[in-house]
Amino acid sequence: MSSVKRRAQQLVVRLDAQERNVLGGLLGAVRSLLAPDDAASGDTDPLAALVGMSQSPVEVPDDPVLLRLLPDAYGDPEQAAEFRRLTDSELRTGKTAAIDRVLADLAEERIELDLEESVGLWLQALNDVRLVLGTRLDVTEEWVETVEALPPDDPRLPLYAFYDWLSVLQETLVLSAMDD
Repeated sequence: MSSVKRRAQQLVVRLDAQERNVLGGLLGAVRSLLAPDDAASGDTDPLAALVGMSQSPVEVPDDPVLLRLLPDAYGDPEQAAEFRRLTDSELRTGKTAAIDRVLADLAEERIELDLEESVGLWLQALNDVRLVLGTRLDVTEEWVETVEALPPDDPRLPLYAFYDWLSVLQETLVLSAMDD
């Protein structure tokens, strides 16, 4: 069973093997979703590549999950396309770095997170997993009622349970980080 304890300027997170395994699998799946399409990486400007800016347009994702992870920043299609072109690579890189940090941390049963950086990376990665699960499960404000109405053999039940566990873990991290 998971626990989060505050120790000075750190949070000590303990997750059991099953929690680490499931979380690691879901993080790996989200990481795969965020991998850029190799066919679209034909940019030749090394400066643009260095700063993570595409010279060519970056398509709006067809997958609703990926669109939820990388939403349009503007309602105007031209502005949204330009913003996506300028930031898509950097957003993917930042999200992937957060996931990689959590995946590395999951190798340990006792995880020490510093309040300055590590907790933020964990919260970002957990939120991205919750967004993926929530989008795939079509979670609404009435999701608890939806779950209660499902038959006991519904294959979505474990995903809803993990969505709930992630919500609690995320809230616990935030509240523990704010404790003085």
